[in-house]
Amino acid sequence: MPCETVARMIAIMTDDDTLERARTHIGAGQIQQALDLCLPLANTGNAEAIYLLAIVSHHGAMHEEALNLYREAAKQLPDRADVFYNFGVFLREQGQVDGAIEAWMQAAKLNSNHWQASFNLGVALSETQRDEEAVAAYEHTLRAAPGNVDASFNMGNVRYRLGQWADARTAFEQVLKIQPKHTGAQTNLGLTLVRSGDDVSGVKLCRDAVSGSPDHIAAHVNLGHALLAAGDWHAGFRELEWRWKVQIAPAHLINTPHWDGGKLNGSHLVLYGEQGHGDVLQFVRFVSLAREMACAERLSIVCHPALKGVVARVLGVDDVFALDEDPGQADATAALMSLPTILWRQDSRPLPPPPYIQAPPPRFFDVVSQRDLRVGLVWRGNRDHANDVNRSCALSPLLALCDVPGVHLFSLQWQSMTVEEQAIAAGHDNFVDLGHDFDGFDQAAEILAGLDVLVTVDTAMAHLAGAMGLETWLILPKVSDWRWRTADGYPQWYPQVRLFQKTDQENDWSGVVTRLSKALSEKT
Repeated sequence: MPCETVARMIAIMTDDDTLERARTHIGAGQIQQALDLCLPLANTGNAEAIYLLAIVSHHGAMHEEALNLYREAAKQLPDRADVFYNFGVFLREQGQVDGAIEAWMQAAKLNSNHWQASFNLGVALSETQRDEEAVAAYEHTLRAAPGNVDASFNMGNVRYRLGQWADARTAFEQVLKIQPKHTGAQTNLGLTLVRSGDDVSGVKLCRDAVSGSPDHIAAHVNLGHALLAAGDWHAGFRELEWRWKVQIAPAHLINTPHWDGGKLNGSHLVLYGEQGHGDVLQFVRFVSLAREMACAERLSIVCHPALKGVVARVLGVDDVFALDEDPGQADATAALMSLPTILWRQDSRPLPPPPYIQAPPPRFFDVVSQRDLRVGLVWRGNRDHANDVNRSCALSPLLALCDVPGVHLFSLQWQSMTVEEQAIAAGHDNFVDLGHDFDGFDQAAEILAGLDVLVTVDTAMAHLAGAMGLETWLILPKVSDWRWRTADGYPQWYPQVRLFQKTDQENDWSGVVTRLSKALSEKT
C-alpha cells in the first residue's frame, strides 16, 4: 500500500515536470519536442496538456488540430484568461475576427488586468467598425496598463473617427507626454486640431512631425491634408504626392511612364482615379487643361465602374475604362488628383469652372405639378468614410422640408433606404424614393438634370451636381472638409454650391434645417 502511494506521487510529479518541460520547449520554439511531451498526457484527458498541445499545434501551423484543441481547453479550463487570450490570437490569425472578439472579451472579463486581451479586443472591434466598443476596450487597457502608448494612440484614432475631437486630442497629447517625438501622434493631433478649426496649430504640428521624421510617408500625407485645409493648395497637393511611396497605379498602367506635364505630341494620355468617387468627379475638371498641355491626340480615363457613364460626358475625354480594364497602349499616365501638382505654377492655380460634365437629357416626374419645386435629397454618405459620423445626417430632421408648401422631395440616397427610414418617410405624400435602383451615377445625373435644387450632405452626389453646374445646397458640420472652406458661403471649386453649415452654437442639425426651410420657402 505505501508503495502504491509513492508511485502515485511520482506519477503526479512526473506529469507536472513533463508539462513544465513542454512549456520550456514551447518558449524555445522547439515544437516537435513539446509535441512529443504533451501528446501522451493530452490523450489521458489532462486539461493543461490539451491546452499546451493547442499552443504547440498553433505554433506548428496545424490549424485544424489547434482549433479543436483550443475549443476543448476552453471547455475544460473555463476560468483561465490565458486560454481564451491565446484562443483569440489563433482565431484572429485564421481570419475569424468575430470568434477572436468573443474570446478576448471572455479573457478580459476573467482577468481585468490582462491588458493584452483588452488591447487586442480594441484593435479587432475598431477593424470591424464597432468604434464605441473599441473605446471601452482601450479604456479597459489603460486602466490595467496606465501609460500604454499604443492604447492611447489607438484610442485617439478611434475618437478621431467618431468626430470626438476633444477626446482625440486628449489621447494624442497623452502619447506625446510619454513620447514627445511620436510621429503618428504629432501628425494625428495636427489633423485633430484642423478638424477642430485650428488650422495654424494643426499645420505646425504636422510640419514638426515631418521635420522629425522626414521619410515618414503618413506624416507627409497628413501634412498635405492640413495644408489644403489651411488654403495652401500648392504645398498641400505636393505633400500628397508622398502617397505614391505606398500606392501604385492600376494594374494595366504600372509600367506606363508618369506624365510630368511635358508635350506628348499626338500620343495617348491616360488619366486615372485612385481616390473616392467624389474626388474623381472633382478632378476630371482638369482633363481639357491636361490634354492641351500634353498635346495629346487621345485622352482616356480609368475610373470606378459606377462613374464610367458620367465621366464619358466630360469635354476632352475620348474613352473611359473601369479600373480593371485595359485602356490599351498608353504613352504616359497620371492620377487625376496629381493634376494640380503637374498643371499649376507657383504663381497661379487655374481652376476650370463648372459645368465640365455635360448634363444628360433630364428625367421628368409625372407625380409633380409644374408649380412644385423639385428638390433632391441625400442625407448620408459612405458609412466607411473616416468622417461619415460628422458629415451624415439622419433623415428624420430633414423631413421637415416636406412641410414647405410647394416642395416635392426626391430621395437620391444611394442603395435602399433602411426599414427605419422607410417607416418615418411613409406618411409624407410629397416624398419619393428614387435612389434604390441606382447602378451607376449616370441614372443619378438624369434625375439631377430634372431637379430644381439638390440638398445633400458632403458626398459624391454633391460633386456630381457641382460638376454639372446644378444648383446645390450642401449640408455641412461645423468644420468642413478643405474643399468646402470659403469666406462667402460659395466654395471656389463649385461656385454655384451654397453652403448650409452648423454654427459653433449648434449641436444638432435643427438650425441647418430651419435655414434650409426658409431658403426653400423663398424659392417656391
